[in-house]
This record gives sequence, C-alpha cells and structure tokens, in this order.
Amino acid sequence: MSQQANEAMAERLTDLYNTDVHAMIDQCYPQDLRISVNGVLALTDRDKFHRVESRILGIAPDRRAAISRLLHTGDDTVTAEGTCTLTDTGSGATRRTYWCSIWTFTDGLVTSDSTYLDVSVWSGDGTS
Repeated sequence: MSQQANEAMAERLTDLYNTDVHAMIDQCYPQDLRISVNGVLALTDRDKFHRVESRILGIAPDRRAAISRLLHTGDDTVTAEGTCTLTDTGSGATRRTYWCSIWTFTDGLVTSDSTYLDVSVWSGDGTS
C-alpha cells in the first residue's frame, strides 16, 4: 500500500476507535492479528480483542484518541503518536495519556499493532 493509503487507514482506525471500536476491530484488523500493548497484553485473534475492548469501554466509555503525528517506515508501516483522554467511571476524574502505536499493514489491514501507553492512567487496563 502507499503511504497515503496507510495514513487514510490510520485516520479511519482512530475514528472508529472513538465511535465504534467493534467496527474498528472487524474492519481494520484481520482474523490472525498480532497486538502487543506495553508487553503486558498480547492478542492474536479478534474475538479476544472484542472482549478486551468491551471491558475497556466499561472502564472508560467516553475515551477518545487523537493522532498528533504519523511517521512512515517503508511502504507497510506507520508509527502514530497521540493522546487519549477519558473520564474514569470509578473516580469521575478526567485523565489523559500519551500513546504510540506501530502499525504494519498487509492488504489494507493492520496485521501487527505494537502500542505503548501509560496503563496506570486507567483504573484498570482491561486485561483481566
């Protein structure tokens, strides 16, 4: 894919993350995905990805991600830097964390997603 197509997919992925995370999973990731978050969470199938995201929505249903910068590495990899804001349902506090994702695309889908963020910002990380 071209860098322009990868950028469009990164923007689409972020928009769906904010509006319909389950559509994001189904439309942006293949069945045999590889996701790693800070080395504490690893996913290799969409069903578990759906379950994890459902738990995260229970913790912070109003979370919103924004991309501040995209960097390209070759034709198939994009590194996205951004912020995520949320209201913690337990405390009511507004929280913000910075994140970085390295997305590798194959046939227009994110086949590898390595994401780094401060999970301590959340009252839970959705992994249990």
